[in-house]
Amino acid sequence: VGNTGHGLNMGLKSLQLTCNSVAPLVQFYGRSMADLYPSHAEQFNQNINSQAMNAANLARESVDASEHFLAAALVFAVQAVELRTATVRQGHYDASEVLSHRNRALYRAARSVALGAPDAARPMLWDDTEGFIQDKVEGILTDLRQGQVIRTALAPALAQVHAFMAD
Repeated sequence: VGNTGHGLNMGLKSLQLTCNSVAPLVQFYGRSMADLYPSHAEQFNQNINSQAMNAANLARESVDASEHFLAAALVFAVQAVELRTATVRQGHYDASEVLSHRNRALYRAARSVALGAPDAARPMLWDDTEGFIQDKVEGILTDLRQGQVIRTALAPALAQVHAFMAD
């Protein structure tokens, strides 16, 4: 956290524990259904259809868990780059001026949907007592699912990836 004068700060520890719980879920939900192919007593194809439904449900759960993990990772990234900027720029927390133009766009987008525009006077998380981290994660998660702010920030990089893949 930004407030080093406070006696005890948990910082992003709770979010770290969340990520440590979500990452195995992403792997579990992403597993194949082929090795779980059940045999039917009459050897008809009813089970093929049920496996497709199982695979679709696991895929949906995997995407959901991945979105949560990505939202949490962006909270870590924003906090880290703001704290690092303060060490380089003597207490100035807005990382916009020290990042490349591509990273700057993603930083500003993630910061704005999590808490608001970057603030030179303080990082995203200053003190443990100022509020819940979950609100910041949910701001990013909502934008990943329904919004356009982060998607717009990533558009130039995605366009280059698509152009590269087309060649």
